[in-house]
Amino acid sequence: MLYISHDLGVVARVCDRVGVMYAGRLLEEGPVNDLYRRPRHPYTIGLFQCLPRFGERKGQRRLDSLPGRAEGEALEPCPFEPRCRFRSSPACRDSLNGQADRLAGGGDPLVLAAPGHRTACDAAGWPETAPTVAVPIASGAGKAGGDTLLEVRDLTSQYQVAQGLWGGRLALKAVDGVSFQLAPGRTLAVVGESGCGKSSLARALVGFNPVTGGEIVFQGRRLAPAFSRRPKALINQMTMVFQNPDSTLNPKHTVGYAIARPLRLNAGASPGEAQAEARRHLELVGLGADYAELYPGELSGGQKQRVAIARALASRPSLIICDEPTSALDVSVQASVVNLLLDLQARLTVAYLFISHDLSVVRY
Repeated sequence: MLYISHDLGVVARVCDRVGVMYAGRLLEEGPVNDLYRRPRHPYTIGLFQCLPRFGERKGQRRLDSLPGRAEGEALEPCPFEPRCRFRSSPACRDSLNGQADRLAGGGDPLVLAAPGHRTACDAAGWPETAPTVAVPIASGAGKAGGDTLLEVRDLTSQYQVAQGLWGGRLALKAVDGVSFQLAPGRTLAVVGESGCGKSSLARALVGFNPVTGGEIVFQGRRLAPAFSRRPKALINQMTMVFQNPDSTLNPKHTVGYAIARPLRLNAGASPGEAQAEARRHLELVGLGADYAELYPGELSGGQKQRVAIARALASRPSLIICDEPTSALDVSVQASVVNLLLDLQARLTVAYLFISHDLSVVRY
Protein backbone atom coordinates (compact mmCIF):
# COMPACT_ATOMS: atom_id res chain seq x y z
CA MET A 1 0.00 0.00 0.00
CA LEU A 2 1.18 3.49 -0.88
CA TYR A 3 -0.52 5.71 1.71
CA ILE A 4 -0.57 9.43 0.87
CA SER A 5 -1.48 11.76 3.74
CA HIS A 6 -0.60 14.85 5.75
CA ASP A 7 -1.96 13.31 8.98
CA LEU A 8 1.28 12.49 10.80
CA GLY A 9 -0.52 10.55 13.53
CA VAL A 10 -2.18 8.18 11.08
CA VAL A 11 1.06 7.79 9.12
CA ALA A 12 2.86 6.75 12.32
CA ARG A 13 0.15 4.20 13.01
CA VAL A 14 -0.20 2.47 9.63
CA CYS A 15 3.07 2.88 7.72
CA ASP A 16 6.37 1.00 7.73
CA ARG A 17 8.40 3.54 5.76
CA VAL A 18 7.82 7.24 5.08
CA GLY A 19 8.85 9.52 2.24
CA VAL A 20 8.62 13.29 2.73
CA MET A 21 7.93 15.34 -0.41
CA TYR A 22 8.27 19.07 -1.01
CA ALA A 23 7.94 21.08 -4.26
CA GLY A 24 7.98 17.93 -6.36
CA ARG A 25 11.07 16.47 -4.67
CA LEU A 26 11.55 13.58 -2.28
CA LEU A 27 13.60 15.18 0.52
CA GLU A 28 13.74 12.37 3.08
CA GLU A 29 12.84 8.70 3.24
CA GLY A 30 13.27 6.05 5.90
CA PRO A 31 11.71 3.67 8.45
CA VAL A 32 8.79 5.30 10.22
CA ASN A 33 10.18 4.82 13.74
CA ASP A 34 13.62 6.22 12.87
CA LEU A 35 12.23 9.16 10.87
CA TYR A 36 9.81 10.15 13.64
CA ARG A 37 12.35 9.83 16.44
CA ARG A 38 15.14 11.65 14.60
CA PRO A 39 14.01 13.59 11.51
CA ARG A 40 16.96 14.79 9.46
CA HIS A 41 15.77 17.24 6.82
CA PRO A 42 14.85 20.79 7.96
CA TYR A 43 11.42 20.47 6.31
CA THR A 44 10.62 17.26 8.21
CA ILE A 45 11.92 18.82 11.44
CA GLY A 46 9.71 21.86 10.80
CA LEU A 47 6.61 19.74 10.22
CA PHE A 48 6.95 18.02 13.59
CA GLN A 49 7.51 21.36 15.32
CA CYS A 50 4.16 22.60 13.95
CA LEU A 51 2.20 19.99 15.93
CA PRO A 52 0.63 21.10 19.23
CA ARG A 53 2.85 19.93 22.08
CA PHE A 54 1.26 17.65 24.64
CA GLY A 55 -0.44 19.65 27.37
CA GLU A 56 0.28 23.10 25.86
CA ARG A 57 -2.57 25.58 25.50
CA LYS A 58 -3.07 28.83 23.63
CA GLY A 59 -2.14 31.00 26.63
CA GLN A 60 1.35 29.46 26.83
CA ARG A 61 2.73 29.79 23.29
CA ARG A 62 1.75 30.17 19.67
CA LEU A 63 1.87 27.14 17.43
CA ASP A 64 4.97 27.03 15.23
CA SER A 65 4.41 27.31 11.49
CA LEU A 66 6.77 27.33 8.53
CA PRO A 67 7.42 30.85 7.20
CA GLY A 68 6.43 31.77 3.65
CA ARG A 69 4.85 29.29 1.25
CA ALA A 70 5.97 26.53 -1.08
CA GLU A 71 7.02 27.70 -4.53
CA GLY A 72 5.47 26.05 -7.55
CA GLU A 73 8.85 25.26 -9.11
CA ALA A 74 11.63 23.47 -7.26
CA LEU A 75 14.77 25.56 -6.77
CA GLU A 76 18.28 24.21 -7.22
CA PRO A 77 19.88 22.68 -5.32
CA CYS A 78 17.49 22.88 -2.34
CA PRO A 79 13.81 23.79 -2.91
CA PHE A 80 13.24 24.40 0.82
CA GLU A 81 16.13 26.87 1.34
CA PRO A 82 13.99 30.10 1.21
CA ARG A 83 11.88 28.85 4.13
CA CYS A 84 14.60 27.05 6.11
CA ARG A 85 15.46 28.30 9.62
CA PHE A 86 18.94 26.75 9.27
CA ARG A 87 19.83 28.53 6.02
CA SER A 88 22.34 31.01 7.50
CA SER A 89 24.29 28.22 9.19
CA PRO A 90 27.74 27.39 7.70
CA ALA A 91 26.71 23.73 7.82
CA CYS A 92 23.78 24.56 5.53
CA ARG A 93 26.12 26.10 2.97
CA ASP A 94 28.29 22.95 3.00
CA SER A 95 25.19 20.80 2.56
CA LEU A 96 23.99 22.91 -0.36
CA ASN A 97 27.37 22.57 -2.08
CA GLY A 98 27.18 18.80 -1.64
CA GLN A 99 23.67 18.66 -3.08
CA ALA A 100 24.71 20.78 -6.06
CA ASP A 101 27.64 18.44 -6.78
CA ARG A 102 25.41 15.35 -6.61
CA LEU A 103 22.77 16.87 -8.89
CA ALA A 104 25.36 18.10 -11.39
CA GLY A 105 26.91 14.61 -11.53
CA GLY A 106 23.55 12.92 -12.07
CA GLY A 107 23.80 11.14 -8.72
CA ASP A 108 21.17 10.33 -6.13
CA PRO A 109 20.01 13.60 -4.48
CA LEU A 110 19.57 11.71 -1.19
CA VAL A 111 22.46 10.50 0.96
CA LEU A 112 22.45 7.76 3.58
CA ALA A 113 22.16 9.25 7.08
CA ALA A 114 21.40 6.02 8.99
CA PRO A 115 20.66 2.41 8.03
CA GLY A 116 17.77 2.58 5.57
CA HIS A 117 17.33 6.33 6.19
CA ARG A 118 18.19 8.73 3.35
CA THR A 119 17.94 12.51 3.29
CA ALA A 120 18.84 15.42 0.98
CA CYS A 121 20.13 17.39 3.97
CA ASP A 122 21.10 16.06 7.40
CA ALA A 123 20.35 18.93 9.78
CA ALA A 124 19.91 16.75 12.87
CA GLY A 125 22.15 18.25 15.55
CA TRP A 126 22.74 21.57 13.76
CA PRO A 127 22.34 24.65 15.97
CA GLU A 128 19.21 26.59 15.04
CA THR A 129 20.02 30.06 13.72
CA ALA A 130 16.44 31.38 14.01
CA PRO A 131 14.76 29.58 16.92
CA THR A 132 11.07 30.05 17.47
CA VAL A 133 10.01 32.25 20.38
CA ALA A 134 7.42 31.09 22.89
CA VAL A 135 5.01 33.98 22.36
CA PRO A 136 1.51 33.24 23.67
CA ILE A 137 -1.65 34.13 21.82
CA ALA A 138 -2.67 37.73 22.52
CA SER A 139 -3.83 38.26 26.09
CA GLY A 140 -7.58 38.19 26.54
CA ALA A 141 -8.22 35.47 23.96
CA GLY A 142 -11.42 33.70 24.82
CA LYS A 143 -11.84 35.61 28.10
CA ALA A 144 -15.04 37.50 27.38
CA GLY A 145 -17.41 35.07 29.11
CA GLY A 146 -20.40 36.75 30.73
CA ASP A 147 -23.92 36.28 29.41
CA THR A 148 -25.01 33.43 27.17
CA LEU A 149 -24.62 34.14 23.45
CA LEU A 150 -26.03 30.86 22.12
CA GLU A 151 -28.28 28.38 23.92
CA VAL A 152 -29.41 25.16 22.25
CA ARG A 153 -32.21 23.25 23.95
CA ASP A 154 -32.99 19.63 23.09
CA LEU A 155 -32.24 20.19 19.40
CA THR A 156 -33.34 17.51 16.93
CA SER A 157 -32.66 17.41 13.19
CA GLN A 158 -34.40 14.63 11.25
CA TYR A 159 -34.12 13.59 7.60
CA GLN A 160 -36.39 11.52 5.38
CA VAL A 161 -34.26 8.95 3.54
CA ALA A 162 -35.31 6.49 0.83
CA GLN A 163 -35.67 2.86 1.97
CA GLY A 164 -34.87 0.80 -1.12
CA LEU A 165 -36.57 1.28 -4.50
CA TRP A 166 -40.15 0.65 -3.33
CA GLY A 167 -39.89 0.78 0.44
CA GLY A 168 -41.03 4.35 1.01
CA ARG A 169 -39.11 6.75 3.23
CA LEU A 170 -37.52 6.31 6.64
CA ALA A 171 -36.97 9.00 9.28
CA LEU A 172 -33.31 9.34 10.32
CA LYS A 173 -32.34 11.46 13.34
CA ALA A 174 -28.99 13.05 12.50
CA VAL A 175 -29.12 15.18 15.69
CA ASP A 176 -31.08 13.87 18.65
CA GLY A 177 -31.79 15.98 21.75
CA VAL A 178 -28.60 18.11 21.90
CA SER A 179 -28.35 20.94 24.46
CA PHE A 180 -25.48 23.33 25.27
CA GLN A 181 -24.61 26.96 25.99
CA LEU A 182 -21.85 29.18 24.58
CA ALA A 183 -20.75 32.52 26.09
CA PRO A 184 -19.49 35.52 24.05
CA GLY A 185 -15.83 35.39 23.07
CA ARG A 186 -15.38 31.75 24.14
CA THR A 187 -14.72 28.55 22.21
CA LEU A 188 -16.81 25.40 22.49
CA ALA A 189 -15.45 22.31 20.72
CA VAL A 190 -17.63 19.51 19.40
CA VAL A 191 -15.79 16.24 18.77
CA GLY A 192 -16.82 12.78 17.64
CA GLU A 193 -16.29 10.19 14.93
CA SER A 194 -17.28 10.71 11.30
CA GLY A 195 -21.02 10.39 10.82
CA CYS A 196 -21.93 11.16 14.45
CA GLY A 197 -23.83 14.35 13.53
CA LYS A 198 -21.29 17.16 14.12
CA SER A 199 -21.76 18.82 10.71
CA SER A 200 -25.51 18.18 10.80
CA LEU A 201 -25.63 20.05 14.11
CA ALA A 202 -23.70 22.98 12.61
CA ARG A 203 -25.91 23.16 9.52
CA ALA A 204 -29.05 22.99 11.65
CA LEU A 205 -27.81 25.91 13.76
CA VAL A 206 -27.33 28.16 10.73
CA GLY A 207 -30.66 27.04 9.21
CA PHE A 208 -29.40 24.93 6.30
CA ASN A 209 -30.66 21.58 7.70
CA PRO A 210 -34.15 20.96 9.07
CA VAL A 211 -34.77 21.59 12.77
CA THR A 212 -37.52 19.14 13.78
CA GLY A 213 -37.46 19.65 17.53
CA GLY A 214 -36.08 21.82 20.32
CA GLU A 215 -35.09 25.45 20.00
CA ILE A 216 -32.12 27.72 19.27
CA VAL A 217 -31.81 30.94 21.28
CA PHE A 218 -29.22 33.36 19.87
CA GLN A 219 -28.52 36.78 21.37
CA GLY A 220 -31.62 36.34 23.50
CA ARG A 221 -33.93 35.70 20.54
CA ARG A 222 -35.43 32.38 19.49
CA LEU A 223 -34.38 31.59 15.92
CA ALA A 224 -36.76 30.32 13.28
CA PRO A 225 -35.75 26.82 12.11
CA ALA A 226 -35.33 27.84 8.45
CA PHE A 227 -32.63 30.23 7.21
CA SER A 228 -35.11 32.06 4.95
CA ARG A 229 -37.31 33.03 7.92
CA ARG A 230 -34.54 34.56 10.03
CA PRO A 231 -33.91 38.34 10.23
CA LYS A 232 -30.91 39.47 8.21
CA ALA A 233 -29.44 41.12 11.29
CA LEU A 234 -29.20 37.73 13.03
CA ILE A 235 -28.04 35.96 9.86
CA ASN A 236 -25.08 38.37 9.78
CA GLN A 237 -24.25 37.56 13.40
CA MET A 238 -23.85 33.78 12.90
CA THR A 239 -21.54 32.73 10.06
CA MET A 240 -19.74 29.55 9.09
CA VAL A 241 -16.33 28.35 7.89
CA PHE A 242 -16.66 25.04 6.08
CA GLN A 243 -14.34 22.04 6.06
CA ASN A 244 -13.01 22.04 2.50
CA PRO A 245 -11.76 25.42 1.24
CA ASP A 246 -11.71 24.14 -2.36
CA SER A 247 -15.48 23.60 -2.44
CA THR A 248 -16.60 26.76 -0.64
CA LEU A 249 -15.42 29.35 -3.20
CA ASN A 250 -16.91 29.73 -6.67
CA PRO A 251 -14.01 29.30 -9.12
CA LYS A 252 -15.63 31.74 -11.57
CA HIS A 253 -15.71 34.65 -9.10
CA THR A 254 -12.83 36.66 -7.70
CA VAL A 255 -11.90 36.52 -4.03
CA GLY A 256 -13.14 40.09 -3.56
CA TYR A 257 -16.54 39.21 -5.03
CA ALA A 258 -16.88 36.18 -2.71
CA ILE A 259 -16.27 38.28 0.40
CA ALA A 260 -18.33 41.28 -0.75
CA ARG A 261 -21.41 39.31 -1.87
CA PRO A 262 -22.89 38.57 1.60
CA LEU A 263 -22.33 42.21 2.56
CA ARG A 264 -24.39 43.36 -0.42
CA LEU A 265 -27.11 40.74 0.07
CA ASN A 266 -27.50 40.75 3.86
CA ALA A 267 -26.00 44.02 5.11
CA GLY A 268 -27.27 46.34 2.37
CA ALA A 269 -23.79 47.63 1.54
CA SER A 270 -23.21 49.39 -1.78
CA PRO A 271 -20.86 47.68 -4.25
CA GLY A 272 -18.09 50.16 -3.42
CA GLU A 273 -18.52 49.76 0.34
CA ALA A 274 -18.61 45.97 0.04
CA GLN A 275 -15.41 45.87 -2.01
CA ALA A 276 -13.65 48.19 0.44
CA GLU A 277 -14.67 45.92 3.35
CA ALA A 278 -13.52 42.85 1.40
CA ARG A 279 -10.06 44.34 0.96
CA ARG A 280 -9.90 45.35 4.63
CA HIS A 281 -10.78 41.84 5.77
CA LEU A 282 -8.18 40.31 3.45
CA GLU A 283 -5.61 42.42 5.29
CA LEU A 284 -7.11 41.31 8.60
CA VAL A 285 -6.54 37.60 7.85
CA GLY A 286 -2.94 38.10 6.79
CA LEU A 287 -3.42 38.38 3.02
CA GLY A 288 -2.94 41.55 1.00
CA ALA A 289 -5.73 43.70 -0.42
CA ASP A 290 -4.49 42.78 -3.91
CA TYR A 291 -5.76 39.22 -3.33
CA ALA A 292 -9.25 40.61 -4.03
CA GLU A 293 -8.48 40.45 -7.76
CA LEU A 294 -7.37 36.78 -7.72
CA TYR A 295 -9.46 33.69 -8.43
CA PRO A 296 -9.61 30.68 -6.07
CA GLY A 297 -7.59 28.56 -8.51
CA GLU A 298 -4.63 30.90 -8.01
CA LEU A 299 -4.51 30.29 -4.23
CA SER A 300 -3.06 27.58 -2.02
CA GLY A 301 -5.28 25.58 0.35
CA GLY A 302 -4.27 27.69 3.34
CA GLN A 303 -4.92 30.93 1.45
CA LYS A 304 -8.38 29.71 0.41
CA GLN A 305 -9.21 28.95 4.03
CA ARG A 306 -8.04 32.44 5.04
CA VAL A 307 -10.38 33.85 2.37
CA ALA A 308 -13.21 31.73 3.81
CA ILE A 309 -12.45 33.13 7.28
CA ALA A 310 -12.40 36.69 5.86
CA ARG A 311 -15.82 36.07 4.28
CA ALA A 312 -17.18 34.75 7.58
CA LEU A 313 -15.82 37.83 9.39
CA ALA A 314 -17.03 40.38 6.86
CA SER A 315 -20.46 40.87 8.45
CA ARG A 316 -18.86 41.34 11.91
CA PRO A 317 -20.46 38.27 13.50
CA SER A 318 -20.52 37.44 17.19
CA LEU A 319 -20.37 33.68 16.45
CA ILE A 320 -18.47 31.72 13.81
CA ILE A 321 -19.16 28.01 13.39
CA CYS A 322 -15.93 26.33 12.27
CA ASP A 323 -16.73 22.94 10.74
CA GLU A 324 -13.37 21.13 10.77
CA PRO A 325 -11.61 24.16 9.26
CA THR A 326 -8.12 22.62 9.41
CA SER A 327 -8.76 18.98 8.47
CA ALA A 328 -7.90 19.52 4.78
CA LEU A 329 -4.64 21.37 5.57
CA ASP A 330 -1.10 20.19 6.26
CA VAL A 331 0.25 20.64 9.79
CA SER A 332 2.11 23.88 9.05
CA VAL A 333 -0.86 25.59 7.40
CA GLN A 334 -3.10 24.17 10.14
CA ALA A 335 -0.91 25.84 12.79
CA SER A 336 -1.04 29.22 11.03
CA VAL A 337 -4.85 29.04 10.63
CA VAL A 338 -5.33 28.11 14.31
CA ASN A 339 -3.09 31.03 15.34
CA LEU A 340 -5.10 33.33 13.06
CA LEU A 341 -8.44 32.22 14.53
CA LEU A 342 -7.23 32.81 18.08
CA ASP A 343 -5.71 36.21 17.26
CA LEU A 344 -9.00 37.28 15.65
CA GLN A 345 -10.93 36.04 18.69
CA ALA A 346 -8.74 38.15 20.98
CA ARG A 347 -9.12 41.22 18.77
CA LEU A 348 -12.82 40.97 17.87
CA THR A 349 -14.26 39.04 20.85
CA VAL A 350 -15.94 36.56 18.51
CA ALA A 351 -17.13 33.18 19.81
CA TYR A 352 -16.35 29.90 18.04
CA LEU A 353 -18.19 26.62 17.83
CA PHE A 354 -15.19 24.54 16.77
CA ILE A 355 -16.00 21.15 15.22
CA SER A 356 -13.04 18.82 14.91
CA HIS A 357 -11.78 15.27 15.31
CA ASP A 358 -8.22 16.42 16.06
CA LEU A 359 -8.07 16.19 19.84
CA SER A 360 -4.61 17.77 20.06
CA VAL A 361 -5.88 20.93 18.31
CA VAL A 362 -8.99 20.91 20.52
CA ARG A 363 -6.84 20.64 23.66
CA TYR A 364 -4.71 23.61 22.47
